[in-house]
Amino acid sequence: PSVEDRFAILEGMFENFHLETDLKRTAKETAGFAAADLMSLSREASINAWKRVKPSDSEKLVIKKEDMEKALFDIRPSNIKDLIVQIPEVHWEDIGGNEEIKLLVKQCVEWPLKHPQAFINVGIVPPQGILLYGPPGCSQTMIAKAIATESQLNFIGIK
Repeated sequence: PSVEDRFAILEGMFENFHLETDLKRTAKETAGFAAADLMSLSREASINAWKRVKPSDSEKLVIKKEDMEKALFDIRPSNIKDLIVQIPEVHWEDIGGNEEIKLLVKQCVEWPLKHPQAFINVGIVPPQGILLYGPPGCSQTMIAKAIATESQLNFIGIK
């Protein structure tokens, strides 16, 4: 599902709960999650809230940001469970040189994710993907890990 679809699904799942977490942010962070994964995520967040405090039957359960963050850490998308998914900690400052390439990659990947309305306003269709190529040791993997870190995306290394 798209970000909007995931947001609608999460809204439906949490409609009977008091939320102190941002479902729009959660929808953005759950790329690759199917509806069943979102159901598992909501169940896990609810369990985390129940473990934290047991409310009386008359009050609503409060799902806090930390409940959702722990659930996001524990629940992974089912369609990529068989792959090795890394959460890299490589930042742009970690890559020396290649300033022109880093800028182009940011413009192609990071900007459309962080500023989608700007692209819509000027009628630009963002690229559907990029291809990094070159001889070994030219920072392709480091650049891919940096863009994943800075854009909060999954990194799946293929050998």
